[in-house]
This record gives sequence, structure tokens and C-alpha cells, in this order.
Amino acid sequence: MFVTSFQLQPKGKGSFLARSAGSRSSLSHCGNSGGTVAKLENAALDRRQLLQGLLVAAVAVFAGKAQPAHSGSEPKMSFFGADAPSSPFSYNESQKEPLFKGITPELLEEYRLAISEAKKRIEDSGEAISTKSWEDVRSALRLALGTLRSVCSKVNAYAAAEATKQEKKKIEKAYRDFLKTIEDMDYAARMKDPDRAERLRTASIAALDNWMSTVGI
Repeated sequence: MFVTSFQLQPKGKGSFLARSAGSRSSLSHCGNSGGTVAKLENAALDRRQLLQGLLVAAVAVFAGKAQPAHSGSEPKMSFFGADAPSSPFSYNESQKEPLFKGITPELLEEYRLAISEAKKRIEDSGEAISTKSWEDVRSALRLALGTLRSVCSKVNAYAAAEATKQEKKKIEKAYRDFLKTIEDMDYAARMKDPDRAERLRTASIAALDNWMSTVGI
């Protein structure tokens, strides 16, 4: 037989200690819970402040972009309006002549010289026409056209790179018209028709001048 011994505590005191311990435990839990809530509230406040700061910065940037430009940076008005497409060539105010964009002055001068020499061959073919030296006429045309096909195609590419759709059509038409008159002149030389060959020689020179004026070279 086992006898279990135990010590009885006064009823009132034991109850008070139990109640006190329970109270301290409850207060401890409440204190920890309050700290957690405070931390969560602070984190939420930090996020709100961050979002508000980003919003203010975005509004400031947008407002800066929306402000009208200074007088020095305003777009220049053109015949087609402020937002008109650029011309296939820019205008050099000091030299009073059009210059292609993206082409060096040295290369442009090379093209001009080549075109000038080819044009002179066509002009000089008038003497061969008058003497009915048809092989000389056709030889001059072949040499001139060989140069012009190469140079004109390159110049057309520079001009068309920044040209409007309407400007491109004008450039292409001017070039086609020139080629056709040269081909017709060659045919007249083959047919040994001096009158027609002479008329087409004059027309070829005019067509070449028109193409040069169209592209601005």
C-alpha cells in the first residue's frame, strides 16, 4: 500500500498566486501581440509613404515633360507644317544650295563631276550626229549611260532615304524619263535618223537637268 503525501496550501493564497500567474501570462501575451500589431502598422505605413513618394516623383516628371518648350527649342515651321516630313536633302544656308543628308561633301562632289562628264559626252555627240558618225554617237551614249546608271542609282538612294512618298515618285519619274530619252536617242542612231537623234539629244540633256533638279544635286 502506497501512501501519497502532499501539502495543502491555504486556499486563498493559492488562488491568488494562480490568478497572479495567469494575469502575468495574459499581460505577457497581450504585450507581445501589441508589439506585433505595431510592427505591422509601421510596415504598412512605410509602404504607403514609399508609394506616395513614387507617385509624387512620377507626377513631377510628367509635369516637366508637359511644359511648353522654350522659344529656342520650338520646331521650325515649314511649308507642310511643324511636323512635316524632312526633305530628301537639307538646305545649307551659308552656301545657298541643297546638300544630301548622310553624304560627305567630297563624295557629293565626285558624283557631280561624274554626272557633268557624262552630260558633256551627250552634248558633244551633236557633232557626231551632224557628220552621221553613228558608231561615235552610240559609243558616247554607252559611256555616258554606264556612268549615269551607277551614279544616279546611288544618288537616288540617298535622296529617297528621307524623301516623302510623293517626293520618291517624282525622283523615280525623273530618272525613268531620262533613261527613256537616252534609249530613244540610241535607237534613232541605229536607225541613222539625224533629225530625230538631234531632237532626242536635246531632250536627253533637258531630262538629265530635270532629274538633277528633282534630287537637288
